[in-house]
Amino acid sequence: MFAKLLGVTRARLHDACARSPRCTPLKLVHDRLLEEARLRLENTEFPVEQIAYGLGFRDPGYFNRFFKRLTGVAPGTYRQTIATARSTNEAPSFAAWP
Repeated sequence: MFAKLLGVTRARLHDACARSPRCTPLKLVHDRLLEEARLRLENTEFPVEQIAYGLGFRDPGYFNRFFKRLTGVAPGTYRQTIATARSTNEAPSFAAWP
């Protein structure tokens, strides 16, 4: 099932997982979903619910639990943390100069 969803053969998926210690096809899918979720949270202003549906989650609450279980923070908190980090690391505008 996972191989079909990823668009590869079962043998190819098995080989990819076998090269990585302790990697299962499910972990591979979860890691990819988490990476895509992070990218969407960082680079879009879509609501968390819409990101969840876009990634194939039927229940935004489950997406929140999934994300928090793997990262330690809720998606909304993750987004706020990234926004705060970006705002404090941005170079000041030339317009702010005297």
